[in-house]
Amino acid sequence: MSIRDRARTLTRYDLETGRKLWTTPDFASLFDGPDPFENIAGRIPVANTPLQPDAPLADLFAVFDAETVVLVERTGRVAAFDIESGDLAWAHERGAAPIQPVHDVVAGGGFLAVAGRRLLPAGVGGAGSRAYEGVSSVHGLGSGNLLFGHVDPDTVRWLRVTPEGHLLAGLEESMACFDVFRQRVRWR
Repeated sequence: MSIRDRARTLTRYDLETGRKLWTTPDFASLFDGPDPFENIAGRIPVANTPLQPDAPLADLFAVFDAETVVLVERTGRVAAFDIESGDLAWAHERGAAPIQPVHDVVAGGGFLAVAGRRLLPAGVGGAGSRAYEGVSSVHGLGSGNLLFGHVDPDTVRWLRVTPEGHLLAGLEESMACFDVFRQRVRWR
């Protein structure tokens, strides 16, 4: 079965009655750009991430707080919905968070953090090589506005939010702590 043969939606149910409260539109329909899986025959493209080899690019992460639920595809496409109504709050094509593949996603403290890597322009890292850099972007959870971006030569493996609202990133060789609202690295 192809990814195009099934809808990728999110449904909210009432826990007491089991009644369906809302269902989102198909994830691919939320974006104006071309669907990266539209003409794929056979196996969905995969990417090796630090914690999951052969991770399908069609994977969706789901994170939420009391007001917003967000779906993030490994391709970097992001869609956020009002948790009460299911209405689309905002959506970004990959250009807003140029990360592919996405390694991890976390929500907390009023923000959404997305981390992964991106391919550097041709020629960077030597002729004929494919060089990558680690990238993290932090968005307002309710608005989708970019709050903070960070580029690092090290690969981000995982993300967590502290009770104080700081962003922790587990890197290949170390850890880092970001103050999202002051837009700086606290420590590394």
